[in-house]
Amino acid sequence: MTRPEPLIGCLVCHQEGTIELVSPSQRVLNIGDNYPRLICQSCQSVAIFDGDEDDGDIQWRIRYKTVGDSSVTYDYAKRKLKPSLWHQDDDALELSRDIYTQRYRIQQLQNKDFEWLRPETLNPPPPLMRPDETVYLTLKSVSYCEEQPTQLGLFKKAPEILDTGICYITDSKVHLLGQRRDRSHKLSEIQAEYKDDIWYARIADNSLYYTGFSQSKLDAEVIVTIFKVLSGLTGTEDN
Repeated sequence: MTRPEPLIGCLVCHQEGTIELVSPSQRVLNIGDNYPRLICQSCQSVAIFDGDEDDGDIQWRIRYKTVGDSSVTYDYAKRKLKPSLWHQDDDALELSRDIYTQRYRIQQLQNKDFEWLRPETLNPPPPLMRPDETVYLTLKSVSYCEEQPTQLGLFKKAPEILDTGICYITDSKVHLLGQRRDRSHKLSEIQAEYKDDIWYARIADNSLYYTGFSQSKLDAEVIVTIFKVLSGLTGTEDN
């Protein structure tokens, strides 16, 4: 009889044969639950499992208590598999596929494999872009912001949005076709980071930065990795 997928392999790190099924602990004063735990010996993820592998019509759900170890490798999985949520079988498998794809994309970028981005040169190029620049990524709804100084005794002010528009990341620069004006900065001037589903491309030694949200299959971590890898290839040369 076919076993439920989470008993065969880990939905987080996708290793097979690493799952340990732990019987539910005894409830004390009606505190706790009666669900068994799934512990992955590879990535240390721990999940509560609700399903019956002896049921001919296999249906199950899963809720993760912890996702991965302290490594940032599983940051995307931690954001998708929130510990407060039960995930039904089909939904859990779809999330697992997304987690695998995202991790594979990160590995491709770290190996300097950009082919899946389908880089291209634009003819004619947008304003401020050279004809020989290769566009690796086009992002919509990008904001150009300025951090506001914190006044003594007050909370930090919200950043000021100076402009919004379409952003192009090329082999040497980041370009913004804004509603107010067009802007460009060298990749060597950019310090990229992300938090949850928001990415930031900060201009070094400046209070200005580009920012946006995850888009479609482009998670914020993937976008930041593109910035960092391209910046490393560009180096500190003038462009």
